[in-house]
Amino acid sequence: MRFNVKSLLMLLVLVVAVVAIPLSVAADTYTPEEYQGELPVYDTAPYTWKVNAALGGATNLPAVQLAATGRYSNVTNINDELLAAIQNTTFVDANNMIVVISDGLGDNDILLSEQYAGELILNNLPNKGASATLSYDLDTGSKFVTTDSAAGGTALASGVKTRYSYEGLDVNGQDIPQITEVLREKFGKIIGVVTTGWAYDATPACYGGAHAIRGNSSEIARDMMRGFVPDLFIGQGVEDYNSTFNSYIVELLCKGVEEIHTDWNTAVTSGQDSLWISVPADVRYTDDFSETQPTISQMMAFSLTFLQAKSERMGDVGFFLMFENGMTDDAGHNNVVSQMIGEVQATDEAMAIALKFACENPDTMVIQTADHDTGGMTLKEGWETDLSKCTFTTSGHSQQNVSINAIGKNTEVFNGQEMYNNQAGKVMAYLMGISEFGATEDEYAIDDIVAGIKANIGNTTATEDLLQDDVLHVRADEDTASLQFAVNGLGAKAHDMITVAVKVPAGATAVKISGATVLLEQNLDKVMNYVEQYDYYFLTFKTNEDFDTLTFEFTGDIKANDEIWLDNLVVAANSTDFTGYDTSKVTAGDKVTVAVAGTTALPQQDNQQPAVPEKGFPWGYAAIAVVVIALVVVVVLISKKKK
Repeated sequence: MRFNVKSLLMLLVLVVAVVAIPLSVAADTYTPEEYQGELPVYDTAPYTWKVNAALGGATNLPAVQLAATGRYSNVTNINDELLAAIQNTTFVDANNMIVVISDGLGDNDILLSEQYAGELILNNLPNKGASATLSYDLDTGSKFVTTDSAAGGTALASGVKTRYSYEGLDVNGQDIPQITEVLREKFGKIIGVVTTGWAYDATPACYGGAHAIRGNSSEIARDMMRGFVPDLFIGQGVEDYNSTFNSYIVELLCKGVEEIHTDWNTAVTSGQDSLWISVPADVRYTDDFSETQPTISQMMAFSLTFLQAKSERMGDVGFFLMFENGMTDDAGHNNVVSQMIGEVQATDEAMAIALKFACENPDTMVIQTADHDTGGMTLKEGWETDLSKCTFTTSGHSQQNVSINAIGKNTEVFNGQEMYNNQAGKVMAYLMGISEFGATEDEYAIDDIVAGIKANIGNTTATEDLLQDDVLHVRADEDTASLQFAVNGLGAKAHDMITVAVKVPAGATAVKISGATVLLEQNLDKVMNYVEQYDYYFLTFKTNEDFDTLTFEFTGDIKANDEIWLDNLVVAANSTDFTGYDTSKVTAGDKVTVAVAGTTALPQQDNQQPAVPEKGFPWGYAAIAVVVIALVVVVVLISKKKK
């Protein structure tokens, strides 16, 4: 067969068209494999993560010990370096949240374990509160009763008090958003749901997108496979989704879960972008690592490695991890004291790894709590030296409050607070930038809880309460050249008069005040009237537009311990003066937030979308151009031949 030049040219065009066009489409369509890199792999030193020194995190913490579960096995990750880092790390606005739920863990269980097995790192967290766990009864949904994990988990995950046995449902049986669902939808967060117990038990279901009545396994599985799908899901029985509930497997595959793994080592080295991992049995404090059964420490370490890696690949969107030890509940139901001691220690070892991560990545907050108490542990006189004086009072749940232990920026909101468990859920969501979340009933509002939030001032670490006794009162404890705060939520309308009394930092020489059309930027004596008697400056102005935020920025030689006070902030409706008019003073009870040094007292994050990297040279478009040019040449040659 002979080919002339024209035939060869036409053959070349055909080859280019067949090969280049598909390549052009692929070249301009990003897939996770193309730009997201490889997942960390399991090796002899597994589950290490990058220290983010740019955030000021600790850089000298020892490597994580993964040989066994915890100190009950004579291995510990709790050391002097970690304890020092917990006290000294300066945390910044949270991008990541780790919620550790010790199912059924009561305060007496914590005291018992620490007394007989060693100091607990969770007791070294700086912020401590308490949560009341009662739920509504199942039949009427009206009276308070001892909760179960379904209602307790729903309160924490959705900020709503609900009926006993309800998961992700309100008292009327209607679906309600879970924090995991909202964080993904609003901010693109990477979501992990991990448990040492059954994968579709109450707590993971409440964070995993299930909206059902507890015990309805098929409905729970359907919700978790067809609706919201965690990026990382680990627990016993995950393989059931591949067998018993296989009618939903197509939906799961469509959401990026390529395979449900039953071998731990294969799973953590798979490099897959979304992982569902089944462990063969409940993970207990006595477990040693195997190729199929991890320890609780290894589950925590790998979870953090996986979630951080995926977050970074998606543009540092951050992550949320719900990590449950379900075996503390098991110990309480079984009334086995030694098991409870061990499970608390195992939980604490997982906490130590989470805290190491947070100190190395201080845009992370860690919150440890429980959904309820199980077993009603009582400590009788002499319990400190006689273990027989430590006894369970029930094989079921109790109505005892449970503790909340937290670290991270703004988690001081929990400090000294006793709140309903759904309030705790609302505050957790608030700390991650979700202001509208959970129940709206007045008795469960979080306004009073967050009114006293503390905030870091400029480059400082010490803080004062904001809006304390209706007076904004903050103090710098380090030198700084600029100090800014803003009061939001004033609700002033056009032509309203505003007056405010301000005590400025001693070293401040100039101030910039802005809000609506008001903009004043000059020396203090030019913009505000100084009243020597009270050591206050008074400012009065009228805005010609609706006005919600008043911002002050002081500049100068501001020293440590210089104070700012803001008092008598008054909005007078459509007034020319303040005599005889209806005025309203802004108080701590109002829905007012205060921003200091450019950061809000509680984070108000913008929507975060996954960042797409630059594509480089557009090979796809170049290929299309080659095809078009070649076709034009062919058409021209054919036209000439016909002529």
